[in-house]
Amino acid sequence: MSPRAKAAVTAAFAAALLSAIVVQQRVDIERAAAAEPEQRTLSRRVPPRASTSLPGTLAAPAARAAPISAQAPLPSSLEGTEADGSLEADGRGRLVLGPGVRRYFEHFLSAEGEESLAAVRARVVAGARARLPAAAAGEVEALFDRYLHYRDAGRGLRQGEGLAPEQAFARIAALRKETLGEEAAAALFADSAPLDALAVARLALAGDQSLTGAERASREAALESGLPPALRAARLLATEPLRLDAEEAAMRGAGASADELAAAREQTSGREAAQRLAELDRARAQWQERLSDFARRRAALEQEEPVQSAREERLHQLLAELFSPREQLRVLALARVPGR
Repeated sequence: MSPRAKAAVTAAFAAALLSAIVVQQRVDIERAAAAEPEQRTLSRRVPPRASTSLPGTLAAPAARAAPISAQAPLPSSLEGTEADGSLEADGRGRLVLGPGVRRYFEHFLSAEGEESLAAVRARVVAGARARLPAAAAGEVEALFDRYLHYRDAGRGLRQGEGLAPEQAFARIAALRKETLGEEAAAALFADSAPLDALAVARLALAGDQSLTGAERASREAALESGLPPALRAARLLATEPLRLDAEEAAMRGAGASADELAAAREQTSGREAAQRLAELDRARAQWQERLSDFARRRAALEQEEPVQSAREERLHQLLAELFSPREQLRVLALARVPGR
């Protein structure tokens, strides 16, 4: 890769990292497991929350728009949901800080755009008052205003260009301390900051051309081992399905039989999980056969029918013949069939 191309890749990554951290899109340690829920049946464990008590009253910034009633109907994206995160008070009635507070904020902020920020703030405050003593609820309100300042300032940082990834991460870390306070910043992002730092360090290793493959792998393993135990365990759990899939792909490439694959699955995941995976394999194979059949009949139809409107009508008739209404949505997306 040329120096110019490397610089472009680095700059693009820095901008992406800066944007991702600013909007609190936490590095999802379980994304691999969630990408296809039925892929593995391993249990999901949530790492313990790192928490600390707020040492003093937070000074609220300038008042925002007057809050509206929190009893207004929920926006559609929040209907049927429970507030994510957690709000707790310690024995002195003070707010306990931790990642759960940030997740509580982000739960309501996810509806921003569907309702005003004043309405979002009203829901945050009302929820805090319903769950916490007065002093702790007041700390939630003040901290939320500071969190909003952090997000607003972060949007400005996203416009910067030319930052190396480590510079981008350092600027975000500094912004968190400046707007939230050092203690609150460390507590609210205790679950994501180590992963952000790991991503930056791994990128630096990837760009170090002086390292051999073995040296790079060794240093990456050392970085992983430096994570807090709870995060390290959660990452191992989340990436286990990918590791098992890679092993199975290698076995298939080496010519392993179905019985050998089944035995390997039973050894690593247990008999019940192996049986469910076998059922999933069969379901996938049947689905692929149906898609292939549809593709063949679609190709023949397009050759037979020259008129586009008639061709599309017959194509939708074919969809209705072969697939359920729910399955048709998947086929429409996969096969790019024109909608009606």
